[in-house]
Amino acid sequence: YSSIEDSIEDHGKFLYSRPWYAKAGVFEAQNYKEQIQSIHNAGYATDPNYASKVCEIIEKYDLWKYDIDNNLY
Repeated sequence: YSSIEDSIEDHGKFLYSRPWYAKAGVFEAQNYKEQIQSIHNAGYATDPNYASKVCEIIEKYDLWKYDIDNNLY
C-alpha cells in the first residue's frame, strides 16, 4: 500500500464485503472491545485469545486515542 490509510481502507472493505462480519455485529459495535470480539466471533482468527490479545496491545499503547469518536471509551 502507498499509505497506512490505503491499508486501513482495504481492510475495512474486506470486512464489509463479507456478510458474516455484519451478522456477527462488527458494524454495530460501540467500542473497540466489542468490535474486536465481533470480528473474532465471525471467524477472523483461530486463536481463542485473539480478542484479548488485540485489546491488550490497544491498551498498552493507548491506540484507542486514535479512534475518531474516542469519547466512547
